[in-house]
Amino acid sequence: PGKAKVQGSTFGGNRLAMQCGLIVLDLIESGRLVENAAAMGVLIGQRVTERFDGRLTLHGKGLALSLRLEAQSEGASDDTTMTDIWFRLIDGGVLAMPNSASPDSLRLSPPLIFGVDEVEVLIERLDEALQT
Repeated sequence: PGKAKVQGSTFGGNRLAMQCGLIVLDLIESGRLVENAAAMGVLIGQRVTERFDGRLTLHGKGLALSLRLEAQSEGASDDTTMTDIWFRLIDGGVLAMPNSASPDSLRLSPPLIFGVDEVEVLIERLDEALQT
């Protein structure tokens, strides 16, 4: 009696957090971010196929992607590794992560708001990274 009590629980719910979560879900839906992620993933795949002619291949769905450096044909003089490409991408302002399960792959996880202009920048930076 006469003392303030605080009631809280990790699993008991939090009205503020629930309201924030609902707002985020509304923004994802109204911004059509899921549809955008699917479309940009397809576009990235098309651009990679067009520009890199099998040298790089793209795996994944939407914007949860993995970029793989394919083995060079016999007699090819280029000894670029995916680690080299990763460092060049970082220098060019592109964030990527090495794939620990596959050393010849990089994970790309751009934001859901990634658009056509950003796809073109990504492809340009990949092209530069392969030519350096």
